[in-house]
Amino acid sequence: MNHHSPIEDDPQQLQHANDLWRSFLHKSKISIFLIVLVVIGLALAFVPAGS
Repeated sequence: MNHHSPIEDDPQQLQHANDLWRSFLHKSKISIFLIVLVVIGLALAFVPAGS
């Protein structure tokens, strides 16, 4: 079952994979930032200031 033939690199597929990963990371960072903003907003809205 083991194949030891060399794997050829396809520059177009590598570029596509890198672009896809970069896009995923960017969208993840934006999502985390928005979630943090929502949590802070909810805390400010519903937690009494004196506590």
